[in-house]
Amino acid sequence: MGRPLSDITIYYHGHLIKNTPEDLEFHRTLNYISDFYHNSLDGYKPPKTSRITLHVGPTISLAGPRYLGAICIYNKIFNEEEYLSLSKHGKYKYILDLLHFAILELSETYGWDKSVFIKSYNHIIASQFKFERVYPQKTSRDKKSTGQVLLTKNVNQSILSIQIQSGGKTINKILIEKQNWFWDDMIYEYSKTCKWLDNTKFGIKDYHRQCYYSMQDDTVFNNLLTEEDFVLNKIVH
Repeated sequence: MGRPLSDITIYYHGHLIKNTPEDLEFHRTLNYISDFYHNSLDGYKPPKTSRITLHVGPTISLAGPRYLGAICIYNKIFNEEEYLSLSKHGKYKYILDLLHFAILELSETYGWDKSVFIKSYNHIIASQFKFERVYPQKTSRDKKSTGQVLLTKNVNQSILSIQIQSGGKTINKILIEKQNWFWDDMIYEYSKTCKWLDNTKFGIKDYHRQCYYSMQDDTVFNNLLTEEDFVLNKIVH
């Protein structure tokens, strides 16, 4: 199978919409929608494709899709005036539609499984653009407690919350609240690897760093994150 589909990225080539290090709202919105779409594919990988890049702007220089190694590249027209006239929700929908129907065209050209992309699109529409992912429950070694991860994201933040069921009680805690780095976000790995560290501690251990909730102390301990996790002007392409 080779490398997974690591990301889907939208690059804007225009001038009407602010897109600078001082004003990253549009850039982050593109990343948020494409990351949400990519994550909702549940690991599907189009054959021989490790990345998909969609280049959008008021004009296109090259019509038709092409490959550069394992990177699939496609150019599409982006109506800047129409986009700027929309509400926040409307802007999300415009970007999603642009991305989704471009992907369907690529699927037609290269024989990809359209149903996976349609499912992703429908999921995002049904969620009203609210990113939530619930991970399977994990049982403590003594079988007395269960822990579960809820990952939520918005344009700016990634939040890893946990829910513990123990002794007839339900405990809800936030373990991580950090800058959203989209597909380049370690929070995906943390969400998958969150587990019982012993019978009272549920969380993440990454070599010498860790982040967990202790039922015994009723506290969250966290030395997992670095300063970069909170840098607002980092640009992720």
